[in-house]
Amino acid sequence: MKKLRTILIIDDDPIFTEMATMIIKHWQLSEHVISALNGKEGLALLQKYCGADPSSLCPDLILLDINMPVMNGFEFLEEFQHLAFVETPQVIVCTSSQELYDLEKVQKLGVIGNMGKPFKPAKLQEIMEAWEHQHNL
Repeated sequence: MKKLRTILIIDDDPIFTEMATMIIKHWQLSEHVISALNGKEGLALLQKYCGADPSSLCPDLILLDINMPVMNGFEFLEEFQHLAFVETPQVIVCTSSQELYDLEKVQKLGVIGNMGKPFKPAKLQEIMEAWEHQHNL
């Protein structure tokens, strides 16, 4: 898996976000990690960093929780599909929900994979390598 420029974590659990950030930095999976507490904040960060003139903080990858206040992961994905970016980040759902309906629904909304919690770097690498292989990257 190539090293990513930026990963955006969208999760309302600050402990999960901190642990995932530490793991990402320890495994050197990304140069930068930014975070949002809900889908609405995540969309605002994407519009800020990935607009017409994308910055180095425009994420290559989004780790998205499903169950959050304000705007949940499903609502985020529905809005995200309507945004046009120069570089569109890939999305992996990272959630404690194991509801089959939830997992099927996010697949239909364009995510490239899903992981359970706690965060496992090997699973992230597996999903990204499969996606890169599928797209000949």
